[in-house]
Amino acid sequence: MTGSWPTLVKAALLGTERTGRPAAVGGPGAAGALVDAVVADPERPAERALLASAGALATARRAGRRAEHPAAQAPPPAPPVDRPQPGEDAARTLAALLGGTWRQLLPEWLEVCAVGGMRVPSALLPSALDVATGDRALRPAVLGALGERGRWLAGQRAEWAWAGGAAAGAVHDPAAAWAEGTAGERRALLAAVRAVDPALGRALVEATWRTDRADDRAAFVDHLTVGLSMDDEPFLEERARLDRAKDVRRAAAAALARLPSSRLALRMRDRALAHVQVGVRWPVRLPEHLPEDWVADGVTPARRGAGGERAGWLTQVVAAAPLDHWGPAPGAVRSASHADHGEALVHGWSQAASRQRRSDWAVALLGAPAPHDPAALLRVLEPAARADWLARALQAMPPGGAARLLPLAAEVPRPWPPALVHVAAGRAAALVLALPLQAQLARPVLVLAAERAGPAALPRFAAQLAQAGQADRRLQSELRRPLAIAQLRVDLLAELTPRP
Repeated sequence: MTGSWPTLVKAALLGTERTGRPAAVGGPGAAGALVDAVVADPERPAERALLASAGALATARRAGRRAEHPAAQAPPPAPPVDRPQPGEDAARTLAALLGGTWRQLLPEWLEVCAVGGMRVPSALLPSALDVATGDRALRPAVLGALGERGRWLAGQRAEWAWAGGAAAGAVHDPAAAWAEGTAGERRALLAAVRAVDPALGRALVEATWRTDRADDRAAFVDHLTVGLSMDDEPFLEERARLDRAKDVRRAAAAALARLPSSRLALRMRDRALAHVQVGVRWPVRLPEHLPEDWVADGVTPARRGAGGERAGWLTQVVAAAPLDHWGPAPGAVRSASHADHGEALVHGWSQAASRQRRSDWAVALLGAPAPHDPAALLRVLEPAARADWLARALQAMPPGGAARLLPLAAEVPRPWPPALVHVAAGRAAALVLALPLQAQLARPVLVLAAERAGPAALPRFAAQLAQAGQADRRLQSELRRPLAIAQLRVDLLAELTPRP
C-alpha cells in the first residue's frame, strides 16, 4: 500500500492529462479493495478517481502509523512522609488563605507550621506551589513548610522547579544557565547566585559584559549590590563606571557609594571637605559650578536640593562620602541642623546612612527636627531596634503630633512587641476620635497592629479591640476589620499549636 503513495503524488503534481488514469494498486485489506474499486469505477473521472484514491490511502497510512513519542516514564515514587501535617481546622484555614481570604496571613501560617515541625497538608501542596510560583515573596515561607513530599511533587512540573530537589532553587550549572538564559532569566539567576556566591555572580556578569545590552548591563550592576564588597570595587570602578552608557555609569556610581573605602567614596570625601569645614558651626560653601569630574562620578546636574541646585550638587557629594570623616553622628547632626545650608549636609548624610547601613547615623538623623526620608532611615535598623525606636518616639510625641510618625509603623516587620502594639494602636485610636478627618492615617496602623502583634501580645490586644468597640460607638466601624484579623490570628495560632 505505501509503495503506491509516490505514484499518486506524482500523478497529482503532473496532472492526470499526462499520467493518465491511476492504476489499481491491488493492496491487501479493506483499504486496498476500496482503492481498487474507486479506480475501476468507469463513471468516475480520472481526476476524481485520483483524489478519492489519495484520500482512502492517506487515511489508511495515518491509521497504521506508530506513535511518534515513546510512552512517558513513570516518575520516581514519592519519598516517605518526613513530617506530620496539622489538623483539619488548620488545613481549612490554610485552604482559605491560599484561596485569597486574608492572604496577608499566609506567611505566618507557613512559618508557624514549619517551626512546629509540620508541613503543608498533601491535598493543598499544589495550591501552595501555584501561589508561590506567582508570588516570589512567598517562596521562602512555602519552602520551609513543604517537606520532602512537597519537594518531590515540585519536581513533577516545570513551573514548580524553583522548589524541587534537596537544594531547592539551586542551579547546577550557573554558567550554562547564564549563557542560554533570556535577560529576565539572567537577572533572576544573578540575584540568586549573588546571595550565596558573590564572586561567581560577578564572574557571570563579566563573562558577557562586552556583548550585553546597555539596559541589561545597568540592571546587572544594580543586582551586584546584593552581597556587595570591596571585591567588586575594581570591576565597578574600572569598567562599569567608565561604560559608554549613561545609565550603567550612574548605576556603578550608586553601587560604589555604598562602599566607604571605594576610590569613588574617597574622591567624594575630598570634594565634600573642600566645601564643608568640620567644627562647631559647620560653615558650608556651596559649589559655584558643577565640575566635569563630579558628573563623571555620578553627580546629576539637574537634581535640586532643599537649598537650590548648588545645594543639590553638594548633597549628592556628601551622600557618596564615608560617614566616619564627619565625627560622631549625634554632635554632627545637631550642629549641622542649625548651620547655614545645613540641610544639604543632613540630606546627604541621610542618603549615606541608608547606603552604608549605619545605624548610629540613622538614629541620630531620625532625631533631627525634620528628618529626611525617615522610612529609609528606619529600615537601616534591625527589626527589634525599629520597634523600640518607634514605640519610644510615639510615646514621647504629643497626641496631635503622632500623625507624622504613624506611617512609619509599616517599616516594622512582624512580630511587634507589646509596647509597640499598645502605643501604636492607642495613638491611632486617639487620632480617629480627635481628628476624624485624619482617620485614613490611623486605619492602616490598626490593621498592621492586628496583623503583626506578637503571639504574647495578640490575645490581650484582640480583647482590648473588642472592649474599645463596645465602649465607644465611634470606633466600632474602624475596629471591625482589625478585630476580625486579630481573632483569626488567635484561632490560627491555636490550630497550629500541637496538643499534648
